[in-house]
Amino acid sequence: MIRTFFILIGAFCPPLIAAQLQCHQPQPADNQQVKSVQSTLWAGLEDVNENALMIVSDKTEVGRDSSAKFFGEVSIIQGNNSITADSAQISNDRNKMTAAGGIVFSSGDTKVYSESLQAELDQSAIQLNDSKYQLANFTGHGKAETFRVDQKNASIELVNADFTNCPPQNAPDWQLISNRIKLSVDDEWGEAWGSRIEIFEVPVLYLPYLSFPLSDKRKTGWLYPSISTSSQRGVDASVPYYWNIAENFDLTLTPRVMTDRGAQLGSEFRYLQPNYQGEFYLEWMPHDRAFQPDEITDSGMNQSRMAMRWQNSLDIFQSWKSDLDIMLLSDDGYISDLGFQNYSEVDTHVERYLSLYQQQEDWSFNLTVRDFEVFGEHSRPYRTLPEMQFWYGGLVNDENWSFDLPAEFAWFQSDEANLTEAFRLHSEPKLTWSMYRPAWEVMAQGSLASTIYLQEKTVNGDLQEGDFQQIDRVLPRFRVNGRIILERPIDWFGSAMKQTLEPRAQYLRVPYTDQSDIGLYDTALLQDDYLGLFRESRFSGIDRIPEANQVTLGMTTRLFSDENREKFRFSVGQIFYLKESRTDFVDFKQTTEKGESALALEADFDIRKVWFLHYGLQFDTQQGNTRKSQLTLDYHRNDDHLVQFSHRFVKDISGNPIQQVGVSSLWEISPQWQTFASIHQDLELDRTVEARFGLLYESCCWQLQLGWQTRVKTNLAAVDSQTSVATDERDSGLMLTFTIKGFGSSKSQALGVLNSGIFGYRTPNFLNQ
Repeated sequence: MIRTFFILIGAFCPPLIAAQLQCHQPQPADNQQVKSVQSTLWAGLEDVNENALMIVSDKTEVGRDSSAKFFGEVSIIQGNNSITADSAQISNDRNKMTAAGGIVFSSGDTKVYSESLQAELDQSAIQLNDSKYQLANFTGHGKAETFRVDQKNASIELVNADFTNCPPQNAPDWQLISNRIKLSVDDEWGEAWGSRIEIFEVPVLYLPYLSFPLSDKRKTGWLYPSISTSSQRGVDASVPYYWNIAENFDLTLTPRVMTDRGAQLGSEFRYLQPNYQGEFYLEWMPHDRAFQPDEITDSGMNQSRMAMRWQNSLDIFQSWKSDLDIMLLSDDGYISDLGFQNYSEVDTHVERYLSLYQQQEDWSFNLTVRDFEVFGEHSRPYRTLPEMQFWYGGLVNDENWSFDLPAEFAWFQSDEANLTEAFRLHSEPKLTWSMYRPAWEVMAQGSLASTIYLQEKTVNGDLQEGDFQQIDRVLPRFRVNGRIILERPIDWFGSAMKQTLEPRAQYLRVPYTDQSDIGLYDTALLQDDYLGLFRESRFSGIDRIPEANQVTLGMTTRLFSDENREKFRFSVGQIFYLKESRTDFVDFKQTTEKGESALALEADFDIRKVWFLHYGLQFDTQQGNTRKSQLTLDYHRNDDHLVQFSHRFVKDISGNPIQQVGVSSLWEISPQWQTFASIHQDLELDRTVEARFGLLYESCCWQLQLGWQTRVKTNLAAVDSQTSVATDERDSGLMLTFTIKGFGSSKSQALGVLNSGIFGYRTPNFLNQ
């Protein structure tokens, strides 16, 4: 019965994360002595019931109708629990027991020291007075004027108690002091009344009532608050309240106050049923003092703001499934001003959709209605109302042959002026022969793309609404792709390695047909990275199937250690156009006119398991300039010692060049101190896009994060909201987080700070580790 108390205390006090901090650890010597005493007392008594109460003492006085008294090194043992005392007494009715003088209660690695003890044996309850407890496995300890363990009601109650996990000293760095604490075993929940938190003996927070979980079980109550600062919002504080409505329903309400903007209320409703589940988010701000609505779109100058998102998954007839994800915002600048869920403030649009689908071994079907929430003056993509996709692959059952029959129907619509409404029906039966062997592989594929468009007419650039025309297109496609895998043993600076050489080639043939009258509904030019060179089309979507008479050549070499660990990979390739493509897409046509694509190169290098290099390049061999490049160099000894350098260059994105460099680091300078830093610089516009740096101090019992961040302010509600426009407006603020270990989350937060930025920390490519 005694052990219950310590199981609950263990749940209340999370384990110390950083054992390397050389914090106080109780000495095991006394514990070993207790085990030795138990072993001696129990020798030869293996058959005794472990729940039986055994008392051993130097002197015993027992009468038939009188109390039993024990004196001198009294040991009381029940199972794995033991109590030592100077004296003990059991009442004549054998229902009550008292002990006094130098009481030490031991259960496993946990000890309680007390001056007196009263136990109600018939009620399975025990009370210890003027107690000090030490939790060896959790480095938590404290004092309690009294604590009472009630086994029948599965609860523990402490009166005038304190708790800390700081090393024992005259004054701990922090401690929780409560008039009364109650811990419930069945509910797996704790409650405290009249509590205060003291830091360096200074009361910083008074809590008339506090509830906290002893496990992962959900229960209604206040959650831990969050506080930050920002030049856009001022001091930003929120305190969530969790309502456990039922086993499969819950609601979290989050009052939030921003000193420069006003008050906001957020909510998150979650539900779980056998056939469906989902989450509903809603945020509402009745009056944002810093918000200036667009008078053109909001003549009433309403300064209220709102964000909503609903996600739902539904099972229908056990085989069909449906997914829903919709979001509504009151204005384009909501996310950049106030934030919403995990969306980035530089996101220009989010997708909304409703889908119905089924996936079987030989066929699949997907019906999707898709729309986009677009922020600022960015172009609006077409919505699909709906898009249906079907695939069947069960006609051929052969090791080398396969036959795929995909088909789709889409209805495209847009609110943009002069964008045509269209219906598209497409199918492309595809026959493939392939053979794969350890040293080589080859694949030949032929297909026939048939597409029917019914789209609105345009005359001299003017849209003729409601006047539709039909456009038919039929195009065969053929390609053959092969690869050879050669390997040899080599000596790599004294290490035995295996090198592979993997030449690869592809021939692609697509005849020409005029597609200039077909609108671009879901089609864009894809990047020419190494793997992209071997696609059957350089476009996403099917509104353009480019004429092709081309050969792609590529080569990859790899190095493997004797443990088959990939240490190095280098790939290079290029497309050679045997004939200039007449497909009407400016960027694509300019490439084929030159007779060859950009040279695509990729390299990954694992250097001594701590240095990692990734490099990607698209180089115009005729013009002698770089179209795109990306470099990442990582030093990653462990999660406490890492540095990442990155460089990104793009010659042309929407008519603007981009060249950015970035450095991110997290470094432990001592067992207690860490530094974190992240800075990203735009070299073209000569501005710092984002920077954050700071210190993290972590002791045995508390954690402090102090830092500063600044970033270019994004205003997607502005008339010119392109992120490439230089601006002096910045959002800067102080990052300050104080965490008490054993009383809330105690995870190291430095890496989380790096990941929460616009760019974030990207884990290095570990190849096949």
